[in-house]
Amino acid sequence: DYYEHPPTFQGKGIGHAPSPASLLDAIHTILIEPRGFGGSGGFGTKFADAVRSPLPQHCVVLVSRSSDDSPINSDKKKDDKANDDESSGSLSRDRCIASRIAGMRAIYIEDGNIGSCTAEDVCDGVVETIGSEDDWDIVTMDDISTPGSFWLNMAVPKDENGDRVYSSEVIDHYYHLRMKRTDNN
Repeated sequence: DYYEHPPTFQGKGIGHAPSPASLLDAIHTILIEPRGFGGSGGFGTKFADAVRSPLPQHCVVLVSRSSDDSPINSDKKKDDKANDDESSGSLSRDRCIASRIAGMRAIYIEDGNIGSCTAEDVCDGVVETIGSEDDWDIVTMDDISTPGSFWLNMAVPKDENGDRVYSSEVIDHYYHLRMKRTDNN
């Protein structure tokens, strides 16, 4: 049954980006089968783990600056003003904040517009571009894995000020606010 209907997180299926609930719901649609590994003669062996969804602290969200220029962002700004939402006005910044609240890393991609980052204080790394095969600055899986070139320790859920939060409590709070808003309409 798990394979046919993976569980949704606290978002109850109504979370939408940028939202930590939508990110956590998204990783629950993926199943991984971690393989075991080991050295010679049983030294340093680790048996295979059970089939499961990826753990948030091992996930990296790639956020593109170009999302700020999209028509979706201008519509979002209008909706946020109408609903008195706590939005920064930058879709890419809000996506980085949602990633941190979900306990995931966030890499901000400037898309060639160097110095255009709107989320330096809420992302884990800023790169000009992901790169190409001919590029010396290409971002690889080894760079963004834990431990990797960008960080050593796994991510923990944090708010935009860097304070520890509990993802489920934040998601529940916004879920209840959204339900009140729909009840009033």
